[in-house]
Amino acid sequence: QKLRLPPGTPVLNTHIQHSADLRPETLRATFVQARDFFKHYLPSQDFKAFITYTWLLYPGLNKILPAESKILQFAEMWDVVSVVDDKTQALERIFGGRRRRKADYPQESSLQRLALKRMDALGYALGVIVF
Repeated sequence: QKLRLPPGTPVLNTHIQHSADLRPETLRATFVQARDFFKHYLPSQDFKAFITYTWLLYPGLNKILPAESKILQFAEMWDVVSVVDDKTQALERIFGGRRRRKADYPQESSLQRLALKRMDALGYALGVIVF
């Protein structure tokens, strides 16, 4: 990635809101809109990529989520360049935080139930979309 994005290259940091629509067609339109917005309002900056740090990109999710998962479809859009086994962000986003005992974690959604069974599949990653 350093060849594609050398140090100092302007990038757009991407925040994924809770309950965001992760359908690929919606995301593609959002990325185009964001790129056009910044090109119009900050023309002096030549942004080259989107980046994000998120649990949604962690490769371990492939072990627990079904192939049709919107999370996995979202992850396929990004080139993952770094992974971290720290589960803190995933536990916060999926369960609202860490609990002392497994029995104390909520199990209301299929994602919560799957993650609880395979906490070793949680972490976070840095992803890049070069444009």
